[in-house]
Amino acid sequence: MAGVIPPLLLQRLQESSSCIRNVCILAHVDHGKTSIADSLVAANGIISSRMVGKLRYMDSRPDEQQRGITMKSSAIALYYKCDEKDFLINLIDSPGHVDFCGEVSTATRVCDSAVIVVDVVEGVCPQTHTVLRQACREGLRTVLVLNKIDRLILELKMTALEAYRQINVVIEQVNSIAGEIFLSEMIDQEVTDDQADWNDEAALDAREERVHFEPSKGNVVFCSAIDGWGFTVGDFARILSKKTGMNESVLANTLWGDFYFDAKAKRIRKGAVDNGKKPIFVQLVLDNIWAVYTAVLVDKDVEKTLKMCESLQISLSARDQRHADARIRLTAIFHQWLPLAAAVLSAVCRKTPPPTEAIDDARLQALVGASAASMNAQVKEALMRCDTAGPTVVFISKMVAVEKKSLPSNRKGPMTMEEIRRRRQEALDKQKATVDFDESQNSVKDYSPTDAVVAVTETSDHVFLGFARVFSGTIRVGETLNVLPVNYTGNVQNVPLVQVTVGQLYMFMGRELEQVDRVPAGNLVGISGLEDVVLKSATLSSSTDCPSLAPLQTYAEPIVRVSIEPKIPGQLDALCKGLKLLNQADPCVRAIIQDTGEMVLVTAGEMHLERCLTDLRERYSRDVTELIVSEPIIPFLETIVNPPKIDRVNEAIEVTKGDRQRDQKDAHIMVSTANKKCHFRIRALPLPACVFEVLERHNAVLDALGDRQTKLSMKTDDPAQLSFGDMLNDIIALRKELIAAFEQAWEEHHGDASTFWSTRNKDDAVHLVDQ
Repeated sequence: MAGVIPPLLLQRLQESSSCIRNVCILAHVDHGKTSIADSLVAANGIISSRMVGKLRYMDSRPDEQQRGITMKSSAIALYYKCDEKDFLINLIDSPGHVDFCGEVSTATRVCDSAVIVVDVVEGVCPQTHTVLRQACREGLRTVLVLNKIDRLILELKMTALEAYRQINVVIEQVNSIAGEIFLSEMIDQEVTDDQADWNDEAALDAREERVHFEPSKGNVVFCSAIDGWGFTVGDFARILSKKTGMNESVLANTLWGDFYFDAKAKRIRKGAVDNGKKPIFVQLVLDNIWAVYTAVLVDKDVEKTLKMCESLQISLSARDQRHADARIRLTAIFHQWLPLAAAVLSAVCRKTPPPTEAIDDARLQALVGASAASMNAQVKEALMRCDTAGPTVVFISKMVAVEKKSLPSNRKGPMTMEEIRRRRQEALDKQKATVDFDESQNSVKDYSPTDAVVAVTETSDHVFLGFARVFSGTIRVGETLNVLPVNYTGNVQNVPLVQVTVGQLYMFMGRELEQVDRVPAGNLVGISGLEDVVLKSATLSSSTDCPSLAPLQTYAEPIVRVSIEPKIPGQLDALCKGLKLLNQADPCVRAIIQDTGEMVLVTAGEMHLERCLTDLRERYSRDVTELIVSEPIIPFLETIVNPPKIDRVNEAIEVTKGDRQRDQKDAHIMVSTANKKCHFRIRALPLPACVFEVLERHNAVLDALGDRQTKLSMKTDDPAQLSFGDMLNDIIALRKELIAAFEQAWEEHHGDASTFWSTRNKDDAVHLVDQ
């Protein structure tokens, strides 16, 4: 059951953290996220069910509507009643295009769970890998939604059995990737063998279970968003048990898997593959759905359709029966039989945790980082229990630019009777003034075009709201909070902290904002008054003992670089101001003003660049008449992506062998390739003193050798004059002394003389040892 949230009910649900679900929708581009979001919004009565998939309510930007893709994450609060319990679901619809990965990162940080949408025809795509990795790294509970099953029927003309095999393959692909990501994330944590995470097999199985999808467990939804239907195995088990009288729990455990229904014995048996039988999922589920599509869309048999409706206890309106478009009848049938919103929202309510249970030790480690082990006990307990009475901890994931005219305080409410009378009188006065020329002139003066332009300019200014999640405590209007710097551990003494006064608080309701006075822990909120102290993201806390939350991790670094300038030089200041606003409003853009005065805009891709330029022209730098934009430049650099931070760098000093062995474990760093297939352990060691002495004694030989190579490459002198014959004896002597010096050094350096690369001078001689 769903509906529009009354204010009193909204306030009550916000106070009850166990009734809250913070969930984001993640998927590859064009896999149907926004259509599913439309169905969920329609279930709350905000839009018509007939506009699902057409209106794209969560896409509020004009370019999003034109292109048909989501470019920014949008949040909305929904109400749902499941198992006789009221729930408040804070839903975030995030982009699926690779250029907008930064928006996905801002959504996953403030959520506790994620709905992963996969097109059953296209299967697992590159961005599906990325969103699965982001959900795993943030410690989110996930629900898998297999969308566009209607394409298997209408486009690929598959039978129900063929579709079952295709669906099974997609689920196995997702589980394989999710398991691989889980193992790679465990390796990235560099957990040692003596820690409980590796030795406690039950804890490891429980963590791995979160990323494993099994239809019989209820964390997989089968659906067609365009036709508005969806179900879980448990939903169909409930329907079949009422119709056939079979045990619901038995059906829920056997509808998916190698089981078949023995019609003669009226029993469910195992071994469908061995006995050459149709799986029970095909017999009792897919065959029925295929029959509806065949009768309504393929055969267009109205009489057969009405018989099916009578069997399913569905009543079609006279309008739907007479409608020329058969798809309208199909949608009407499925809305009553298998409503999509009920399937997705019930799976979210039953299979994802509330904020009070979402943060365990593993997720706290991901949120706080290395400071989790030493953080204040009171703050730690408040974060893990989502304590509304504890110290206030708020994480700002991004800054959102909102036009002032869209704020609730600037929206026009219903007119009073006095205003109606005044407006009527003004209209009569205007009509009377047209008779007299002088009064007509005065009327024109009162409503001059110049004044209208000024009014539009004033109301089109933007205000920045912090898109935030309250992790503990309760945030209130006018409260003073500390802005914690990055990597702040919470026990750093005498660190000056910037303080900020909380402005107005807003609830995100899709395209609208609702003003509130306070927001307790576990909820999403928009905070005003932060634009001067928060650039992109930050941690706010009422306690100085609280560590700052880890910075957001993006999977698409901005690489497309353009130079930008106004065509009229006098508008340079306006463009500079617009770039600053754009840099603050977009989590994945970099606006750079170089020492030469050149303005550089760096974005994640061509589509992201186009969106940023549109925002500059239409929102942030509208005073600039025309922009001159250079051709995009993409710098190329071969390196290891996102190398881990080195907590400690070994000083290049001589240490004893015992000290070297004791520090050997800490000296290594681990780096991985982008696909997590290859892992390298590397450490840097200073040259032994005896080797350094040899190099210093033969510095003249090394310089002469380097000089010869330089001149050969430049072809400035006769190479014959720089023949190796004159230096051969010196080089042989140097090699022998190097071998002896390495043998004299520690055992781990034996044989390193053969792997010695090069040296430029005595100050930067470095020896690399690969492990």
